[in-house]
Amino acid sequence: MTPAELLDLATAGRTDELRQALAAAAPSAAEALVGALAERSRADLLAELDVAPVPPAVRKRVRAALHLLRARGVRPPASTRVARLAPAAAAEGESATAEAWLAVPRPSLHLVLVPRDASGRRLLVAILDEQERVVEGGRSPHATARAVRELVERGSVGDAPFVPLPAGHAAQRLRAAVRRPPSPHGPEAAGARTELVEALAMEEALADAPHPAWALAPPEPDSRARAAAGLAFGLHDLPFALDKRTLDTLLERLNAARVSPLVLAPELAAEREAAVVRTLVERELPPDLVAGLGLRLLDRAWVRRTREPEAARSSAAAGALLLERPASPEARELLRAFVSAHLRPPEEVGRGEPGAAAERRSGGGLILP
Repeated sequence: MTPAELLDLATAGRTDELRQALAAAAPSAAEALVGALAERSRADLLAELDVAPVPPAVRKRVRAALHLLRARGVRPPASTRVARLAPAAAAEGESATAEAWLAVPRPSLHLVLVPRDASGRRLLVAILDEQERVVEGGRSPHATARAVRELVERGSVGDAPFVPLPAGHAAQRLRAAVRRPPSPHGPEAAGARTELVEALAMEEALADAPHPAWALAPPEPDSRARAAAGLAFGLHDLPFALDKRTLDTLLERLNAARVSPLVLAPELAAEREAAVVRTLVERELPPDLVAGLGLRLLDRAWVRRTREPEAARSSAAAGALLLERPASPEARELLRAFVSAHLRPPEEVGRGEPGAAAERRSGGGLILP
């Protein structure tokens, strides 16, 4: 969203829409908005932003602008309230409202769901793994607006920001997650899953909703396939990694394919290795992992839609393809690219982050990521 569009939202008093737009806006656009409000001496609007759940970097600029205006003698209206996270009920008993956020620090997905009705806010938090199983989670039956705001503003693991998500879709993902076995990656996963089951039983009013990133993918199948083909999986930018057991199996088979009493032409050797990857993709990848990859690509598209629109379009198309037509040739080509991205030549060893554990080299020169 452009600075001019953000300014229109601010001057129209549409604070809820504005802070959602700021969560996905480029830093330069947020900075331009704050500068424009300061130039107009709109201390009232800046004060509204200061108490709204906006990203920390935006709040820092807002408070600097308010300090400057105070130095000029412009005083913002006195206010100690915390901005509402959902529209207030017009009357007792009005239907429940809710808000939700997601963050995608690899390799997990973090979901925050905040249903709200006349009795107050309830907070549900969950971390899901690559197969959309519960790793960690919990609930708070009496959550304050300030506590939710601080949770969302802190971001997630690895500084991955939370971005707004339709509450119905967050509820749908959580309901699907608790129907699966708990993740083996979390020691408290079983207890967290049970707690979320109980919490979701109280939120029947929240209807399921599709992933909002579906709208970013081209609607025509051919156009969607072409857009998906533009997605490239980088070794250091995978949504998540294959589990060690699957990787070990793949490496063992690739190394066996390389060992031959015959001297094979490079083309035949490459064809043999491609057949190994193709067999793994078509016969051995769990369906939940394929679906989890599709959802994670939609998540990435939603998070990046403002800053990287073309990449978001390709990611959304790829995610939709894996979910709608996982057995299609185009989907399997995507999966082969995903699996192949886990393999790298020996010369890339040692280029990881400082302090990373030593990587294990296989006999054939393939390296475990």
